[in-house]
Amino acid sequence: MKRIITLLNILLALNALMAQEITIQAPQNVYVGDNFTVRFIVNDQARDFNGPSFKGFSLRSGPNTSSQTSMSFINGQTTRSVQTTFSYTITADVEGTFTVGAANCTANGKKLSSKPFNITVEKLSQQAQSQRKQAANQQNANPWGRQQQPAANQIDETTLFARASISNSNPWQGEQVIITYKIYTQVQISQFAIDKLPRNRGFWAEDLTDANGVKQYYETIGDRKYKVAEIRRGALFAQESGHLTIEPLDLNVLAMVQRQRQRTGSIWDIFDDPFFNPQQAVERPLSTNRINVNVKSLPAAPIGYGGAVGNFDAKGGLNIDQVRAGEALSYQISITGTGNLMLIESPEPQFPSIFEVYDPQIDDNIHRGENGISGSRTFEWVLIPRSQGHYTIPELKFIFFNPSTGQYSTRTIEAQEVEVTAGDARTTAVGKENVELLNKDINYIHPI
Repeated sequence: MKRIITLLNILLALNALMAQEITIQAPQNVYVGDNFTVRFIVNDQARDFNGPSFKGFSLRSGPNTSSQTSMSFINGQTTRSVQTTFSYTITADVEGTFTVGAANCTANGKKLSSKPFNITVEKLSQQAQSQRKQAANQQNANPWGRQQQPAANQIDETTLFARASISNSNPWQGEQVIITYKIYTQVQISQFAIDKLPRNRGFWAEDLTDANGVKQYYETIGDRKYKVAEIRRGALFAQESGHLTIEPLDLNVLAMVQRQRQRTGSIWDIFDDPFFNPQQAVERPLSTNRINVNVKSLPAAPIGYGGAVGNFDAKGGLNIDQVRAGEALSYQISITGTGNLMLIESPEPQFPSIFEVYDPQIDDNIHRGENGISGSRTFEWVLIPRSQGHYTIPELKFIFFNPSTGQYSTRTIEAQEVEVTAGDARTTAVGKENVELLNKDINYIHPI
């Protein structure tokens, strides 16, 4: 029974690993004018989703995110599985075969990417077109024999518009700024879809959009009160100085307006009342404003500066102060704070020449919240001293530029002593391939 339970656990673990992939649900063939759905399904909790382009199609809505969680209980072992689905509603516009590009996301710390696929759009026969047209006319027929007209003229640029704003239009190079995209409306909106994200040349961008849904509130501009939908938020880090431009974000919204009838001066005009004329959706394309950003150059950098811009602290050092020759120890530096953590380069500690040194492993614990990027980036080196003696790891200075003061700051990791005693004769010739890092603890493997 123990063997069976162990085997089941192994299979469940393998299944979880295999589940971390993007599967696609989409038709291979559609007709011109068809509306259809494309789904990207991840068998895990997914985030940082970047959808493909749908060249040759009209994007009606998406990506719309949904998740499903299930639990199973087998022989005392509880297994939890999560499925995340990103769906798009698409309209086929013209004939041809079109390639839908790759989508990508992150699941359980792993980068996932789908494969491109083709959808062929065919033209309807004359008979099928006539049948569809006849069905549509019957569905939209007015029981009173008068044509209904949508009140699209109720919507203008003062009633419905989109706007982008930035937290700082005069940042330092590398300084974190927050950009927010909002829809302002005085009419009801049923849905929106982002058609094109800005390229924002010269910036490193990180998505901060809340995965739990669109944030909504009210704002007053002049004498008008608007309902605001905050549709996207991001952190931008300028990678060059000078005058840069944040391009517009293009989107489509479906606004709900009242159906109106042409007045005839007859008794039928009573049906202009909203009670008799339900709402209908009217599509409106929107674009946000361009934003000009004047990026300031950093002052001349001191020796040892590695590109960090923000407000940081640094701690670290050796995990032990005594080791035998040929055995392994680690040296770690953890940088915490707010700023361009993911762009910080590895510091360069000066280790004694008798130490064999691994390239550093990098462990990121980065939080993307409403107010920007924060968290930690940790660098860890594995060291193997080859001869006994008393050695010193010199102090290390971590230098960063602090935008709030406009100056460089330094955090110092103090020098450390390490005593290397005589090693076991069996271990002095062991190379790097025999050292493993397991859960940040170093285990030495003796040769047989």
